[in-house]
Amino acid sequence: MYLLLDECCGKALVRVAEAAGHTAQRTVEVAVLGRQAPDLDIFEFARRAGSVFVTVNRGDFIGLAAKGREHPGVILIPSLPHAQLRPLFEQVLTVAGPLIADTPNLFVEIDAAGVVTSFQLP
Repeated sequence: MYLLLDECCGKALVRVAEAAGHTAQRTVEVAVLGRQAPDLDIFEFARRAGSVFVTVNRGDFIGLAAKGREHPGVILIPSLPHAQLRPLFEQVLTVAGPLIADTPNLFVEIDAAGVVTSFQLP
């Protein structure tokens, strides 16, 4: 998968994603987005690029997708320190790949306890 990680996701998550065989970059590394890019710009870039978006910013991106915008997928992760987040991110990547490949417009979410859920929007 090509993963686009929100600015709020630490740099170390890029390395975690790449170690799992994915291509990954943070929004701050994308020239047309940069620092503090508006959520709509990020969502539209991810849609055009065919990238699965990774964020802790649950509400805003659910809101954007709920407006009928189709997307390649969104992975929602909890806001935790890297040491706690790393195993959760590794876990959700293992689950999300096959789910997102089979289901359009899918949100895959992992909570701090490691429980993975998914839902479609739009």
